[in-house]
Parts: sequence; structure tokens; C-alpha cells
Amino acid sequence: MERGGSLWLGGRRCRGPGQALSRHSSGAALTGRWERRGGEGSRRLAVGGGPGRDDGPSSSERLGGGRPWDDQGRLGRNDARRVASSSSSSSSSSSVAKNQDDLFHIQKLWLELVEVVSYLREDELETVRNALQIAYGAHKGQKRKSGDPYIIHPVAVACILGELKMDADSIVAGLLHDVVEDTDKLSFQDIESMFGECVRHIVEGETKVSKLKDNLSSQQGGPGGNKSDKKNIDMQQLFIAMTKEIRIIIVKLADRLHNMRTLEHMPAHKQKKIAAETLTIFAPLANLLGMHTIQDELEDLSFMYSQPEEYRSLSVRVKALKMDQSPVVYEARKALISVLKEDPFFNQIASKLDVRMRSRSLYNIHKKLKSNDLQLRDLQHISQ
Repeated sequence: MERGGSLWLGGRRCRGPGQALSRHSSGAALTGRWERRGGEGSRRLAVGGGPGRDDGPSSSERLGGGRPWDDQGRLGRNDARRVASSSSSSSSSSSVAKNQDDLFHIQKLWLELVEVVSYLREDELETVRNALQIAYGAHKGQKRKSGDPYIIHPVAVACILGELKMDADSIVAGLLHDVVEDTDKLSFQDIESMFGECVRHIVEGETKVSKLKDNLSSQQGGPGGNKSDKKNIDMQQLFIAMTKEIRIIIVKLADRLHNMRTLEHMPAHKQKKIAAETLTIFAPLANLLGMHTIQDELEDLSFMYSQPEEYRSLSVRVKALKMDQSPVVYEARKALISVLKEDPFFNQIASKLDVRMRSRSLYNIHKKLKSNDLQLRDLQHISQ
């Protein structure tokens, strides 16, 4: 079947609200491969979309990372169903090169993401890939404080969620969590029509939590209450959101973790403010959910930015102590593995043995030192 000289990438298009995304039988997979259809007529590149109508070129149908926007920069209702962009037959060669550059970057991001979400089913991977293409188009042209393309952030959030083995809806929500709030090119209804009510609920909930946090932070210490009161209100609202949909909070924690990992690009006063907020709100939430690895990293990063001198001195001392103790810890680990392997009862209930070495986080050690009024010389007694 020929479709008026169209170029297609990907084999998915959106149906109605709540319906599954379908795969077009003749769509090319996301490998950066161009598929030419028809003669010398118009060309189309569907980034994350399937075969759509050829309504003729317009000012809103130029490739912007795979998204068709109207004259106000918003995604049109009809275009939201096909998520495609097209150009007239008179498009210049530089435009084609730009499209190919977009394809290359999308493919590069996809290879990074698929490595950590490979546990998903094939149809779920297709949905995640479609969400990546949509997020790429929505954030195209935006930069982070580091100067990197903004799309790096939602992909990193999705990767963190993938490391937690979250479901496909959570991964998609991680990719799209900023598109409504930060781009104004997609609405919550658009997200629901493409990915279903569940994804919309997570994205909308995460956005509301972000706005709540910002509003309350701006009121801290103002009339009508003190900082402690405002923090308690903030925590209560987060708990309410958590009881309605736990994945809202998990996506928010992944978002905060990546922001903390890249906090060096923010001004010093904002670093301290964000670090304090992370210690009082997000690290306790991670602890409440049993996500202790994320809790430890959030606390250590917050400690590093809020008290840099103490962090550096403690970090050097702990690193030296670990090097001194590593031979003893290694021998203890080897002895434990040997005993467990020879235990008949253990062998009956366990098919695999994995013994890992773990020490307290820097922030946890710092708290112990402070609460017990100890000095660095006493570190050896509490760092295990």
C-alpha cells in the first residue's frame, strides 16, 4: 500500500481514550531507518505515530522532534491522535538532515533506556518507546541548567524507575512527568487519549505534588504559621497522594533523585534549600516505602550540599577506614559463604547465595556522631 510519498518511523498510533496502542504492520522499527513510500510527492515522518491523514502542509506541521503543534504552540486535538509531523515537498535538504539528527538522538536515548527496561513485554516496550518519542518532541529545544537537552532528565527518571523494576505505566509516566507542567504542548487529556487513564493519573498526581511543594515552600516562615507547620502540611498532602496511588510518590522520588544527582549546576543558595527540603521530606518518604538505597543516596547528596566541609572531612576519614578494614571484611565474607554452602537446611530453602558488604551511609554516620557527641576519632565504632 502506498500513501502519498510518506516517510514513517515506528509502527504505533493512538486510538481512542483508554484503548491500547496498535502496531502498524508496515511501520519501520525505531532504528533510524527511512522508509520511502510513493513517488516524489509529500514526505512524512511519524515519530511515535502510525499512519495518519495527509491534511496538507501547514505552519503547525513542521518537525519539532516529532510533534505537530498549532500556531499557539499546543498539540492539536486531532494531531494528538497521530502524534506526527509533516513537511511539504519543497522542504529543504537541511530540514531532512535535521530530521535525521532527531532520529539519531531518539535512537541513542532508546538504547540507553531499553537496557534497563528489557524486563517489560514487547508490547509494553513499544508503548515506552512511543512515550520517549513524544517526550523528545515536547521538550525539544529546552535546556537544563547544565546546558544539556532537557530530555536527558525524563529519560534518567525512567531509567531509575526501570532499575526499580516498575511497571510500564510508571516508566511512561516518568518520561512524560514534565510535559504538561513545563512545555504546555500536551494536556492531561492528550496523555489519557494516548496512554490511558492510569498514566494520566500518575502524571497529573506528580504534577500536583510538585505544585503543592513549590507553593508551600514559598510560604515557609511567612504569616500564619512556622516552618514546622508548613512542613507537616506538606507531608500530610504527600501521604494523601501516596494512599491514592503509590506510584505517584515513587515517580516523584525518582525525579528528585536525578535532580539531586545534577544539583551542582544550581546556585549555592538553591543547593542548600533543595538539600534541606530533600532531607526533611523526600528521604523520610523513601524510608517509609522501604526504598533504603534511594534514601541513603538522597541523604548523602543532601549532606554534601548542605554541609560541604563536614561532608568532605567525614568522607575522607570513612574511605581510609574502609581501606584499612577491607581485608578483614573480605575474609569474614568468605568464611560466611563457606559455612552457608555446607549447611543442608540452607541449601534446601535457597537456590542462590549472594553475600554483600554494606556500611552505614555518610549522613547516617554524621547523625550518630552528632547525637552521641562523638568525634571523628570515634568513627570506627559506629561506621560498621
